[in-house]
Amino acid sequence: MRPTQPPPSNTESTVPENISPQSGPGFNVTVRQVPNLVLALRNATESASPGQTVQLPLTVTNTGNKVDQFRLETDLPAEFQPSFSLAQSGSDTGLPILVTPQIERGAAVEVMLNLRVPETATDGQQRRFFVRAASQSNYQVLRVADGAISIVAAALSAVSNVSSASVMPGDTFTQTITVRNAGSASARNARADFVFDPNFELVNATPSPIAYDRPSRTAIWSLGDLSARGSREISVTLRALPNALAATNSLGRGMLRTPSIPNASNFDSPSITIGRVPRAEIGAVSVGLTSTPGDTFYIPFVVRNPGNSPDAYELRVVAPGAPIGTIYADSNSDGQHQESESAITQTGQVEPQGGQFPMLLQVRIPGNTADRQQFSYNIVARSLASNRVASEASTVLTVATPRVRVRTEQVSDANAPGDTIFYRLVLINEGSGLAKNLAVAESLPDALQFVNSDPSLSTQDAPGNSQRFTWRVAELSPGDTAVLRVAVRLRPNLPADARLTTSHTLSYQDSNGNNYQGQ
Repeated sequence: MRPTQPPPSNTESTVPENISPQSGPGFNVTVRQVPNLVLALRNATESASPGQTVQLPLTVTNTGNKVDQFRLETDLPAEFQPSFSLAQSGSDTGLPILVTPQIERGAAVEVMLNLRVPETATDGQQRRFFVRAASQSNYQVLRVADGAISIVAAALSAVSNVSSASVMPGDTFTQTITVRNAGSASARNARADFVFDPNFELVNATPSPIAYDRPSRTAIWSLGDLSARGSREISVTLRALPNALAATNSLGRGMLRTPSIPNASNFDSPSITIGRVPRAEIGAVSVGLTSTPGDTFYIPFVVRNPGNSPDAYELRVVAPGAPIGTIYADSNSDGQHQESESAITQTGQVEPQGGQFPMLLQVRIPGNTADRQQFSYNIVARSLASNRVASEASTVLTVATPRVRVRTEQVSDANAPGDTIFYRLVLINEGSGLAKNLAVAESLPDALQFVNSDPSLSTQDAPGNSQRFTWRVAELSPGDTAVLRVAVRLRPNLPADARLTTSHTLSYQDSNGNNYQGQ
C-alpha cells in the first residue's frame, strides 16, 4: 500500500537548517490470500456406447494468489461409476482422487473424469452432467463446467408375422421375421434365435439357420453386420404337428444378440390357432366271453379321446335279439361294479391324446337260455363335438350250459333164471357248461335183483331189498364221461321169452344252480 501524502503547510519550519531529520519505524501490511480458479472440460460433449468406459479430460487452473488445492465433484449417478484420477504426461495414473494436489499460482493440472456407460443405456439417450471444483481454502470459491454424454448404440428389434392365423394339424404355413437395427450404430455379428412352440416343426427357411436343435426346437440364424437403420428378413416354413393340440398360442419366442449391445432383446410372434379335430375310439377289454344262464355280467369297455381337444361322447348299445344291456360308469377303473356307480348315456369330459373313460356294460342272461346261444353287443361312442365322428366296439357273449344224457351199455347176456347180468351206465356231458350234482335214479323190474356196482354205492343210495338205486356224480365237465358198472341177477322161475327193461331218470345243475332234467 502507498502511504498517504500530508497536505502542504504554509507555516515556516522551526527546525534549524543545520540539523538533519531523525528516521523511525513505519507500519506493516500483509496481503491476504484470494483463491480463484478456472475449470474447463476439454470436450463438453462426448459420444459413447452402452458398456463403454469413457475418460473426459478437464483442466483445473489456479488463478488465485497462493498455492491451493481443489475438491472435485460431479452429479453423474452411481450407475455411471464416476471417479476422478490425475493425468500425468497425458496419461491417466488410474489412482482415484477427490482433491487435486497443490497447484502453484498460475499453474494448472489435468484431471480425468472416468465413467462407464450403463449397459441399459439406449440409443439417442443424452445424459447431461456438471463437474464442480471448489477451493480447499475457501469452499465458497468454486467453478462449474457443464458436459453431456450422448449414447450411440445399435437397437435391434424384430417383427414376426404368419401367413395364416388358423391352421389344422398337418398344415404348413409361413412365418416372416423382420429384424431391424433402429439404432445409430452398426450391430456387429448380429444373430437371431427362435424357439418354436412344441406344436410346430421347422420344414425349411430362407436363409437357412446355421443351427437347428430339434429336441428343443431352437433355430439360430447369423445375420452378419447390420448397419444403422438396416434390416434383414427371414422366411420360415412351418408345419403343425399331426398330433398338435387345439389351442391358441404364440408361435414361439425369439431373441436378438450382437456384441455391440451387452444385453439381448426378445421378441414374440403372433398367436396362431390350431383347429379342433374330434376323434373317437372305443375298445372292449374282452371281445368274447362265456356266461351261464342267470349270470349278471359287467363287461369292461374304454372310451379314448385320440383327438386334439377335450371331448365327451354319447353312448348307445346296439344288440338286436339280445338281453338288454345297460352302461355304467366305472369310476374307479377296477372293472367291478359298485352301487355308487350310476348308469350313463354319455361320458364325462375326456382329455385329448391319452384321456380315457372306463365303463361297464351290464347284461343279465335269462335262466332259460339254451346252450351255445350267442349274443352280440355293439357299443357306439359318438363325439359331442361332431356327430359325424364315432367309433364302435363289439363283444360276443356265448351261453354255456351243461347237456347230459345217460347211455346204457349191456356187457353180457343171460339165458337162464339165476344168471348174473353185467351192464354199464354212462354219463356224457355233451354241453359246453359244467354239470354239477348229477343224480341218476335207476329203476329195476321185479325180475332183476341188484347185486353190486363199481364204483360202490352207499347203502342209502342202494338199499338191499329195493328195486331202485341212485348213482351220484359231483360234477362233469364239458365233453367228459362217467361210468357206473352194475351187476344184477335174474330171479328164478321166470317164464321163457320174458323181456325185462330197466329205466332211469337224470337230474343235474349248472354252476349257477339252475336245475336240468335228462334221460
